[in-house]
Amino acid sequence: MIAVLRCMAPAVLLGGALAGCSATNPNILSRYDAGSSARVRVYVYTADRIRLDFDRTCFLPASGLFGHGDGLETIQRSHMRGSGSVGMPPSPNISGQVFDEFIIKAGIPVTIYGQVGGTYRSAGPYGSVTITSWPETKNAGYFTPAAGKDYEVYVERRAVVVQDITVPGASAAERLVPLMPASPCPEPSATVMPKV
Repeated sequence: MIAVLRCMAPAVLLGGALAGCSATNPNILSRYDAGSSARVRVYVYTADRIRLDFDRTCFLPASGLFGHGDGLETIQRSHMRGSGSVGMPPSPNISGQVFDEFIIKAGIPVTIYGQVGGTYRSAGPYGSVTITSWPETKNAGYFTPAAGKDYEVYVERRAVVVQDITVPGASAAERLVPLMPASPCPEPSATVMPKV
């Protein structure tokens, strides 16, 4: 019995840690209301990393494996898991790709950060480490989603693209949402404790 508990403890602890990282972001909603929310479909494999930061016009750096602050970060994963849908209409643009859909608050700025390339480390045979590098491009822009709208987010030709897919029959140029350029958020200043 003790051996079974010893084997189960790491799984239970890791499961609890991951559950603590579930969607607690107040900008990601569980119910769609066309009067106060919008929906966004993020294509996972169009970039190495796509991150959405809410209620700001700059982007934040990732803060570790699980902690991404109040942003939303997609990660590449096995195609076997498939896509995550909240009921958006089919895409007029892209078919057959893995995506995640989210219901988000409308009327606040959303900054989208896309990264393609970079240096990656992965486990190799016999405990070795494989390092792979590709030319890196980072691109970011922001827009303010309107209530009742459906958006698609992806990276194309190393640039972030947002399209409003709400209007049926609109051309690709008419669906394109203009993005304002975004830069990294300023680093928070260090707090110095007063001497007592």
